[in-house]
Amino acid sequence: MFSRRVLSFIQKNGLFSSFDKVVVGVSGGPDSMALLYVLNELRVKLNISLIVAHLNHGIRGRASDADEQFVRKVCQGLGIEHVTKKLTLFKRKAKTVNEASLRDARLHFLSETAKEIHADKIALGHTLDDQAETVLMRLMRGSGLHGVIAMKVKRRIDSCVIVRPLLSSSRAEVVKYLKTKKVVPRFDATNKDNVFLRNKIRNVILPQIKRENPNIVEVLARFAQQAAVDYDFLEQQAAAFIKRESAVSFSIQLREFLGQHEALQRMMIRCALEQLTGSLRTFTFAHWEQIQQLLRQEKDGGCACLTRDAVIKKNRGKIIIFLKKVG
Repeated sequence: MFSRRVLSFIQKNGLFSSFDKVVVGVSGGPDSMALLYVLNELRVKLNISLIVAHLNHGIRGRASDADEQFVRKVCQGLGIEHVTKKLTLFKRKAKTVNEASLRDARLHFLSETAKEIHADKIALGHTLDDQAETVLMRLMRGSGLHGVIAMKVKRRIDSCVIVRPLLSSSRAEVVKYLKTKKVVPRFDATNKDNVFLRNKIRNVILPQIKRENPNIVEVLARFAQQAAVDYDFLEQQAAAFIKRESAVSFSIQLREFLGQHEALQRMMIRCALEQLTGSLRTFTFAHWEQIQQLLRQEKDGGCACLTRDAVIKKNRGKIIIFLKKVG
């Protein structure tokens, strides 16, 4: 039974606590609708309250408005409070908008909604298939260990925690569950547009790989899970070496840094950078090569840009990582 398996996954990973107020991101599509219905089914047992949040990005015009109305009607039928927001930013440039900007806009909306209503968790409907697609997409883009972790089951963002209760469930299981509930979700026609890399992976590349390996989705998802364990270990080890100097800077003792394995060195930089900027998205291997070049210099004072916002320099036996605005 789908709900029983989801409950087991939630309990195994400690996704919710009693009395949690949960913002559920609902687009109206199959995955988010399954998430809404299964959490609604389990909310008494989990002792949580639900608030649905829907972002109308406006890209598909009337279809986007219809999605919003659909979600509103479903929430009213289930007796669940809902929050909606409509954007006009993307409507004017729908043909040039990219996946990252859409994802950022949606995450910002969910995060702000959670803050406003003092929610404890944000629940997203990503599935096992989404995880596999993300791993493959990031491998194709040349990602390192952090990238292939893909989507974590639980991740803190600001004062809230993002959870993914369906991350062990396949898309086929989601569709089957909706049929048992007699729920007809909305379908986004843009998901068939292979201009987007994720869609091309979903519609073309993965189906081709499945002909050779029918278990490729599970294989990729398991790879991400194993990578996450390795990354967490390195992150814990690296945290012991970095020291917060101020609200906008971290330091690492140069001698200690140079005495560690390169994998741990990179992790020290990443830990400090993520705590300063909140993101590692623009930190690349090219930045690491710049750092190595900087450290080979005998003199102090040299600097290298890590991201648009952060800088690293070597000074008086320390590596200093700081935000540009105060550099």
